[in-house]
Amino acid sequence: MKFIDKKKASEITGLSETTLKRYRLSGILEEGVHWIRLNQKNVKYNQEMLEHWLLTQSS
Repeated sequence: MKFIDKKKASEITGLSETTLKRYRLSGILEEGVHWIRLNQKNVKYNQEMLEHWLLTQSS
């Protein structure tokens, strides 16, 4: 598993960092699956699961 920061996640998905945050907070991206919280200010995204999520959204 490779975890990436919000900037890299934004580049990979084509979504803004704000949209990624909104998807996290609304539950579209699931904690423990698509992202993890390292502390109050630091979130990392699971690159493999984000890429899989993107593929399923296009279908």
